[in-house]
Amino acid sequence: MVIVDQSSCVSCGMCVVSCPIGAVDLVDNGTDTFVAKIDSAVCGICGVCIDRCPAKAISIQINKKNNETNVETEMTQMTEAG
Repeated sequence: MVIVDQSSCVSCGMCVVSCPIGAVDLVDNGTDTFVAKIDSAVCGICGVCIDRCPAKAISIQINKKNNETNVETEMTQMTEAG
């Protein structure tokens, strides 16, 4: 699952314009500030939004079923893997 750290999001919209399938939108977080929101039902986890985020506010969360540990993988790690 792709997640957004709302406290790091700078509302630039790069993720929105770069998503090839339209899974990202900027939404009001309730404090008159807009933050990125990713529709997990639509997201194909391609990583384009992660790569384009200048604030590094977007990451992939992997749920390991064997021990139910959550691991956040930054884009730098994802690009190193290929």
